[in-house]
Amino acid sequence: SAEMCVLRWHGNTLHQVLHLVLETAVVDALADEGIKCGHTPKSLLKELNAIQLTEQNGMQYLEQYFQKFLELIRIPLLDTYPSLHNHYLSFFETAHKKIARAKSDGLELIEGIDNFKRAFRPRSGITISTIHGIKGAEFDNVIAFSLLEGLVPHWADPKPNDIAKKLLYVICSRARKNLFLISETARGKAGTSELVKTNYLYDTVP
Repeated sequence: SAEMCVLRWHGNTLHQVLHLVLETAVVDALADEGIKCGHTPKSLLKELNAIQLTEQNGMQYLEQYFQKFLELIRIPLLDTYPSLHNHYLSFFETAHKKIARAKSDGLELIEGIDNFKRAFRPRSGITISTIHGIKGAEFDNVIAFSLLEGLVPHWADPKPNDIAKKLLYVICSRARKNLFLISETARGKAGTSELVKTNYLYDTVP
């Protein structure tokens, strides 16, 4: 959930993940909980990046970091916000269970901070996902297929044109360099109408 995104790990340090989501997600999630953050996304990111911890146990690092985060947004007691508190408890309960299972399999070093970094390091290769699943992510190359009427938008959507526009926006805004939009012709369905009626500008190939 957005409320717990500060507890994810990305790259070499915990708080680097905020570069992906902090622009709106964290501040918006806090607002949804009735929490007035008092920071802009950029100023909050700056404060979070300044947090320094020496803890080498991964789970304890996460717990300490989250406490620093609560202090930063001036929440003295987490249980003042039941929904946020439940997310916190659920996250750590699940994480501790997974670590316990790993240790029972002989992975005694699983709790070390270096193992946490490796586990959440960005992966290379191909990511396969639904349209909804890539919200908030970015890729150099995006290939979207099955952009067909009845699928995008789904035939049961009450406002198909509006839904199609939103889904196409999600797809197109994920690509940093190259974008491929594919409507197959052999499946007996027409291409997504919002895509078909779009005029495209193409570079001249020498």
